[in-house]
Amino acid sequence: MSETIGEMILPGTYIEVRAEGLIGVGGISTGNLGVVGTASRGPVGQATLLGSYDEAVQTFGAYDRWDAAGSPLTLTRMCEQLFAGGASTVYAVRVANLAVGVTMAASIWTVAAAGGAALATLTAKTPGTWGDGVTVTLTDTAPGGPPFTLTLVFGRFKETFTGANVGELVTAVNAAGSGSALVNAALVGA
Repeated sequence: MSETIGEMILPGTYIEVRAEGLIGVGGISTGNLGVVGTASRGPVGQATLLGSYDEAVQTFGAYDRWDAAGSPLTLTRMCEQLFAGGASTVYAVRVANLAVGVTMAASIWTVAAAGGAALATLTAKTPGTWGDGVTVTLTDTAPGGPPFTLTLVFGRFKETFTGANVGELVTAVNAAGSGSALVNAALVGA
């Protein structure tokens, strides 16, 4: 199915609608493209500026196998095709098939003291089931170092944060520039 809309909606902009699985992207003469699709993670309903396929995978996760059952995740696959075809900038929007008034949930973990009292919560940065794949480990470190080490593992991606107390761990996880790419942290009762 290929349909080209004959009139220009914006100067210099032509729209071509194709079935996603049949696209063979040729050379792309323009540098800015927009794409909408489904993904396992990433912000929902907002445009995200991407400069490479690697950035698309980091933001939205890997796509499903082509023959995956159900509703395949298509956004990252389309980004791969666009960047392979010469695109330099892609505005990607993750969408979700939700009922009216329903929002997607993000994974949440509780950091607890040895006695079981909740000290802090960790919440996945974006909604979706991808957060179920994050492993959270809190350990005591060797004598002489900070007493706590928080380790987050998602696939081959690993983050480690240290602090003298849980408050310092929360600060480290939320630090701009050096904080976690996976979760946000909050002290319980704060």
